[in-house]
Amino acid sequence: MLERQAPRFVSAAEITRNFGMWQDRTALGPLIVTHHGRPRCVLVSAATWNAMSAIEPVPDGERALIEHDLLAERIDSGFIALDADLIVRGANALGAMMLGHARETLAGLSFAEAMPVLADGPVGGQIRRTLRTGEEGRLTAPHGGGKLRVHVFPWPDGVALTLRPAGEEDEADQAERTAAALREAIDVHGAIGTAHLSMRGTIKVADVGFARMAGFMPGRLVGVRATDLLALSARAKVTEALEEVLSGKGARSIASLLLVNGADERPVHVALAPIVEGYGTSGAMMIVT
Repeated sequence: MLERQAPRFVSAAEITRNFGMWQDRTALGPLIVTHHGRPRCVLVSAATWNAMSAIEPVPDGERALIEHDLLAERIDSGFIALDADLIVRGANALGAMMLGHARETLAGLSFAEAMPVLADGPVGGQIRRTLRTGEEGRLTAPHGGGKLRVHVFPWPDGVALTLRPAGEEDEADQAERTAAALREAIDVHGAIGTAHLSMRGTIKVADVGFARMAGFMPGRLVGVRATDLLALSARAKVTEALEEVLSGKGARSIASLLLVNGADERPVHVALAPIVEGYGTSGAMMIVT
């Protein structure tokens, strides 16, 4: 019995000079034929070729699913895959645990059976939207007394979700994104101004909209008492409301008159809300429309 050997490199010129010897050599293993030192092709025996031809290749779709399943087990989030009828096709171990199911019992359940809390809320709507349009979505959903960060995205023949607990950092990031969107909406509105007031009622920060209404550059308003920007006849009511807000009595809303660069009076609506830190008030937000 011939002993199998590792592939051997042989030049094309050598193959041509002594083809009979080298074709017998293929019984011990493949020959890698080189041209100017670079591998060009492989010479194998008929028996080896027949054995190789008998191996059925894995279909591309099935190969992709195998690769996806392997990847799902390695991510640090729960993973759930649903088909077009919203039936669970598979899940990684973490995903099944987060939903309170064994993996073997989770597959085959409908989305509503497997995830009733998520199915009845915004997540269910996002899943159907993703299935219909192919658009992915990210949202936060209540789950087991806490919150989950959910990412919904297209998956072969359906949709998939990743789930992970939403910690304080996630909530802080979400709050900052929401605040940034609110600031952008206020800026493009053009008729809304905001200012951050100190406990003494002076302006710490004024946005462009507020400064534009008052007829100043934003930096010129820092340190100015907010009520000094109002008409004399309107200051008493706003001052009283601001004192109530800063003393912890809640937000206030008042019709008032804004002085435009110290001259013209512009009818406005003023809203004041306390900025609470810990157990006390550290200032107020003032919105003028």
